[in-house]
Amino acid sequence: MDDIEQLKQEYSNLLERQTELYSIIVNNIRDYDEEKMQSIYSELKSINSRIDYLKPIVATSIIDDGEIELKTTGDTNSPWNEYLIYLKGTHTCVGNITYRGYHVSDYFGDIGYNIGEEFNGNGYAYKALCLVSNILAEKDIPDFWITCSDSNVASLKTIRKYGEIHEEKEANHVTLFECGTRVLSKDVTNKL
Repeated sequence: MDDIEQLKQEYSNLLERQTELYSIIVNNIRDYDEEKMQSIYSELKSINSRIDYLKPIVATSIIDDGEIELKTTGDTNSPWNEYLIYLKGTHTCVGNITYRGYHVSDYFGDIGYNIGEEFNGNGYAYKALCLVSNILAEKDIPDFWITCSDSNVASLKTIRKYGEIHEEKEANHVTLFECGTRVLSKDVTNKL
């Protein structure tokens, strides 16, 4: 087993342990034992730190547009993933975009994204949204929902710039957009 495979296995084991610990917390919330919970939180802190360190190392590049590339640590055959947004050909992660495949309420759409503050204003969220749309279109997923707080002007601009909006509705200071997927130009390098 080479070094990358060992790191991927470690990453997978850490995710399993993380899930176990979160399950223990949820299942023991009523029988709260301060000492036990402190031990669990301490282990989780260590695990989460190692996961954050390993994530960019074990991530697989999925698609790029020449400026940014999306990488994932998940199943590369599935569109349901968290994609890390990297400046192409670098180790600089500028944010993430997630496709959940369902929207649970008017507050959580199918797609969510986050760009690091120091990288705002460069159009990375828009570019990542276009790339994820391309992945969804290739998987025959015709549309998706995005939610956005009405006070998040930058995100509202990103969604409206993307276009392909079939429906837009507002509720409790949140706008819910139903958007259609589209295949980008042939310039996009698709590695699916």
